[in-house]
Amino acid sequence: MTAYFDRKSAGRLRKKHRQKGKLKAILGLIILSATLAAGIYGYRQGLEKGIFNIKQVNISGNRMADTAGIREIAGELRGRVLWRAEYRKTAARICQKYPAVKRSKFTVWPWGIADLHITERKPLAELQHDGQLMVDSEGTVFRTSQVFADSCKAKLPRLRTNGASADGVWRALRLMESAPWVENQWLFDPTDENDIKLWLPGGVAVHFGNGHFKKEWQKLGEVLENLKKENLTATEIDLRFNGQAIIKGQALVQGTGDKAGSN
Repeated sequence: MTAYFDRKSAGRLRKKHRQKGKLKAILGLIILSATLAAGIYGYRQGLEKGIFNIKQVNISGNRMADTAGIREIAGELRGRVLWRAEYRKTAARICQKYPAVKRSKFTVWPWGIADLHITERKPLAELQHDGQLMVDSEGTVFRTSQVFADSCKAKLPRLRTNGASADGVWRALRLMESAPWVENQWLFDPTDENDIKLWLPGGVAVHFGNGHFKKEWQKLGEVLENLKKENLTATEIDLRFNGQAIIKGQALVQGTGDKAGSN
């Protein structure tokens, strides 16, 4: 038997293929719609049951700032939907309320946990009039907890700010920052912005001037070492002169590498 494939047969075949394609498309749309409907229903049920909410906020990195206060602010995120919580705004509030916090950042996990990491400022000195007030190298003053302040007393020098100008305080901070070592009994005095002074135990005044602090620290180290070797004391040490240190109280003028008596 011979089969003939004419134009009418080809047309019927194309029509049949188009009908199958339409049927597949309709079935695909039905399946997609059902999937979307199920997803929307599950999403709404998840929102109602709090599946996507923040359940726990962990805080780390804070020693100086008020832990209870930070926990209260960060705790406001609990119960909020993970992707709707205002993390940046909350972090900014913490930094604004607690100057001891330099940076705060949230890390959010999909199982409902938010980790808050606190980066605190590094105290450079404590203020003379209030041992709980610290200052960092940027000049930011912040209050610390009593426990942390007590632990710092054995490490940090003091800074006098009463009667000092902003330039004087800034130069005193640069002086402390350039120091190869500091002691907790030292008092930095910037009341004269052109002559930053360091008061050593016993009321010994050290004049640093207003710059070139690294060289002056080196001279001070040599002076203190020589005074200790000679078993001498001083009431005033002036480092403002190039290449020498004038020591009052023992009538000494110490040059670079030598020592001579004054008249």
